[in-house]
Amino acid sequence: MLRSNRPSVFGARSLAVLCCMLLLATTTAARGERDPIARRRGEHCSCDSAHVFKNVFFPPSIASPRPGGKPDARRVGDNLYVNGQIGEDLMTRLLVNGSSLSAEATLALNNTLRVLEYAGCAYRDVVLYTVYLADGANLALTGGVLANMSLNTGTPNTVYNAARGSFVGRTLPQDANFAFDYVAYACNWTAAARPRSTRWNRPCGCQQPYHHYAWDLPANVSLPISPSKAYRRVSRGGSYAYVTGTVGENFLSAGVLVSGGLAAQLNKSLDNVALQLAQAGCALTNIVQVTTLLSNWTLLPEVNALHLQYLGSAVGPFIGSEKLVTGIKLDALIQHNVIAKNCAFNTTPQYFF
Repeated sequence: MLRSNRPSVFGARSLAVLCCMLLLATTTAARGERDPIARRRGEHCSCDSAHVFKNVFFPPSIASPRPGGKPDARRVGDNLYVNGQIGEDLMTRLLVNGSSLSAEATLALNNTLRVLEYAGCAYRDVVLYTVYLADGANLALTGGVLANMSLNTGTPNTVYNAARGSFVGRTLPQDANFAFDYVAYACNWTAAARPRSTRWNRPCGCQQPYHHYAWDLPANVSLPISPSKAYRRVSRGGSYAYVTGTVGENFLSAGVLVSGGLAAQLNKSLDNVALQLAQAGCALTNIVQVTTLLSNWTLLPEVNALHLQYLGSAVGPFIGSEKLVTGIKLDALIQHNVIAKNCAFNTTPQYFF
């Protein structure tokens, strides 16, 4: 029997099909489409925007420069970090005196919204906001203003970290009663938030309306969050998960702290953090930043030792900071604000927005 020296057509075609399948699998993995929700929604892909770093300044027609030449916001990758906003006149940069507390809080939030819009973000793009109060008695009022703002401008499924009090020994800028820090994700960037080089301005081609998710805790482990409160337990923006400010409370006991002092509160608070992270498919090993709010600086040495004992072996080194505040939620001794990254995100969120 004579054999042909020509390569088999079937073998060549099979090899070509195999190469295409491998290329498709590699591309799919690179785009993050192993996440079933990401695959269905189509919002994940590898974009060059991760390298973007751009300060955002209001033009003189909108606002005067901030003291010290600070930007009004800063874009890093797909995130926009809005500089702390108070109830000031943007043209004079002076606190508006004589207004009610509600009007001051609303003006501060409106200033935040103007910064977001100038950079191309909507209120619904917010994944994390932190509230600072000069008087913890104003927390309920602030919650109402926030809820009203959310209902008027977008879906209120962001994470709310409330530091109920000013820094001890200090006041907020210009003796303001409120200050707000915001983080937004995956906005429709305007020229003000885009770098000059067109290399980083290429459209990703994969952003969809549903690029944020949020989770609450199930009824068997937590009482539901009041509908009047504009936050969820965990909010996801891209590869990051933001956990709402957490203290050592029993979620089934309507805000009752555990007994036993600092060690008991710290351990319960971190247990609660782990419980909330798990709802989003995250673990303690995914933590990249922990901000610890303390009611007293004398607690810091014990807190460091307890953190090392609880988190050291599981988490390893992470970015952390401590802040001294008065009037932490439920008058707790300690509160944790946690950010995680690169979670499995293999659970189904209750909210898409």
